[in-house]
Amino acid sequence: MKKIIIYTFALLFILLSCEKEEGNPNPKKFTASKGFSVATVYIDFEKDPNVGSVVVERREKGRQDWQVITGTGEPFFDRHGYGNEGMPPGLIFEYRIRNDWPDDAEYSAIEEGYAYDIIPVTEIEITVANTSNSLKWNEGNNESFLNDVKIHFDVYRSEDSLGTYQKIAEVDHDRSFNDDFYSLPELQGKTFFYRIDTWFEPYYSISTGIIAGAHSQNNDNPLIDYTITDLGQAASSSPGFMHSLETKEIDNTIYFGAIIDAGANSIGKPALYKLNGSSWQAQWPTIADVGFTRTSFAVNSDKSYMAGISDSLCVYEWNGSVWSSNLSPDNLGATNNPGWVSIEVFNNELYMAIEQAPDYDLQVLKWDGISAWDTIGGDVNGKIATGSIFESKIENIDGTLYLHYLQDDVLNIKHLDGTSWTTDLEWTQDNLTNIQLDKNGSELYFSSNTLSINFDGGVYRVTGTSSVENIIPNDAEWFELGVFSFTIDSEGSLIVSSMKAESAVVHYPYINVFDGTEWKTISDDFSGGTDPTGLESLGTDIYYIYGDAASQGQWVDPTILKSKKYTK
Repeated sequence: MKKIIIYTFALLFILLSCEKEEGNPNPKKFTASKGFSVATVYIDFEKDPNVGSVVVERREKGRQDWQVITGTGEPFFDRHGYGNEGMPPGLIFEYRIRNDWPDDAEYSAIEEGYAYDIIPVTEIEITVANTSNSLKWNEGNNESFLNDVKIHFDVYRSEDSLGTYQKIAEVDHDRSFNDDFYSLPELQGKTFFYRIDTWFEPYYSISTGIIAGAHSQNNDNPLIDYTITDLGQAASSSPGFMHSLETKEIDNTIYFGAIIDAGANSIGKPALYKLNGSSWQAQWPTIADVGFTRTSFAVNSDKSYMAGISDSLCVYEWNGSVWSSNLSPDNLGATNNPGWVSIEVFNNELYMAIEQAPDYDLQVLKWDGISAWDTIGGDVNGKIATGSIFESKIENIDGTLYLHYLQDDVLNIKHLDGTSWTTDLEWTQDNLTNIQLDKNGSELYFSSNTLSINFDGGVYRVTGTSSVENIIPNDAEWFELGVFSFTIDSEGSLIVSSMKAESAVVHYPYINVFDGTEWKTISDDFSGGTDPTGLESLGTDIYYIYGDAASQGQWVDPTILKSKKYTK
């Protein structure tokens, strides 16, 4: 009897245990979504087939009390208690479920879930084109939401970064917009700032915009019309390419020199060309067995000169029929390792600025016309400067002989006063290069290219022996790469060739003119041009020499130079 009672209790225990196991609410699948739905958390489960529904409880992670949010028989999106705005993005919730019967049914293991944490637009990439700004942004959504949410971006624009922004577009998930000003000339040339706001419909947005500025670059300046005369091909090079273009206006005649037939090491032949009416004429035959990476030329009434450096300094005279023997100073041979050289004719006499090792002394010498070079100015040894000297150049500008050079980060400009050099400017600025001088009456100007993304170069008026005024506006996006070439016409207009960015990958040199009040862009198609460029003026006419972009081959530099004349 005792055994029967024991077996009866054992059987009852087994039956009750089995009954409770059948009602166990722990589902085969129970998950809470983690950032894959906007303003909601998706609760997914597979309920017990013997149970009609489950009870779902929720609490914010870190809290003690559970809250019953629903009884349901189907998976659902949870935003209980948070209204139309939905659940706070990124806030972590804990979930558990149980069968809705019996009342003491066990709870499932805890699952964490949270709504999508909206990723802000952290950067707007702006590509400036002819009459538009193209915007792209890479953040804002992951495009894999469980709930059917429509996403768009509102684009706002303002002329003042702190001012009122006007909505100009609503963009879908491709995250790009082209702000086109082609039919809106009143907007061309202005600086604009942009803000992007992200929206998730039907839920409210959390503003995630940033502000970015951009110019309509190509029309920063109004256009100015000149009559254009195509002067055609100015010079060609075969084999090899052309580089180191230098232009001069001498006695109302335009000349340019260049290195032609250059190979991969940039060593080529010196060449000189003269504008005769509307065509260019070569002035020299090539010199046998002579090759340079850089040269300088000078012209007087009946002769022309060429100077260059290979292993040693070479100076030649062309009398119209034959080349002279080398006029190089005896004390500047290969053993002295000469550096940068520049020559110029002043008062019908040949001058030369030369740097030489071992101390990198800078001297100016004058050819006596027979057999000797005399030092001009400087210390007792004729040294004008010693040390880290770069880009020395001597120039005859309106009847004054100027010398300019870079020493470390200091630009030095001097002019010859009798037999001594008077300082016009000592000015410190990092990353200057390709200095070009010109004058407007008694005012001295110079331009600079740039060696750094942190310095745009400029066009400067010398205001004192250590001070300058930059004529280029600080926010001139059209001037990011500095001046390629520079001249001043007879009316005092400053004329520069600089780089124009048509897009992120299309860029070319073009011409801008400063009339004393504002910068204007010459109205022309410059898209076929490339560096090198040269500018000279006669009266108000502008002569422009430029590389033919179509002739660029395996080297960056072109094999053909072309030219145009712009008549005011």
